[in-house]
Amino acid sequence: MTALSAELSAIAGAAFAAEGLSASFGLVTSSDRPDLAQFQCNGALAAAKQAKANPRAIAEKIAARLKADPLFAKVEIAGPGFVNLDFSVTKDTKITERLNLEFRTQTFDLLNHPNFGDPVLTATSGAFGIIGSTRFPTGDFGSSRQIQFSLLLQF
Repeated sequence: MTALSAELSAIAGAAFAAEGLSASFGLVTSSDRPDLAQFQCNGALAAAKQAKANPRAIAEKIAARLKADPLFAKVEIAGPGFVNLDFSVTKDTKITERLNLEFRTQTFDLLNHPNFGDPVLTATSGAFGIIGSTRFPTGDFGSSRQIQFSLLLQF
């Protein structure tokens, strides 16, 4: 998993560098919230502090650059500037000059960690800051491990 994180960090670092920021902000790690994505890049927060800019605006620019890379199946922004990443792997096979076969694998929540809900945010509540539930078992937010395979024949 380390080699994959290093490769993803290099790609994210290049996206930060293309925006005129230090490539060191592109560090990609395994996600603290696997219910949202497999990997995360939290460099937008530190980059925004250094550039005295809105972290969400920086994250949107970085996410736009990362979405152009076919390695990523999904690039989303959560909260003030957390960039969540899921990845895909494709294999193209040329059958004839006009016929091409593409095999694609996409994974979501590969490690299948527990998906906890959000904490109580009401400051006057006795349960403030407590996480008392898990996230929804299906749908975009909180799905359990999903692996998709697809085969595309192009002619």
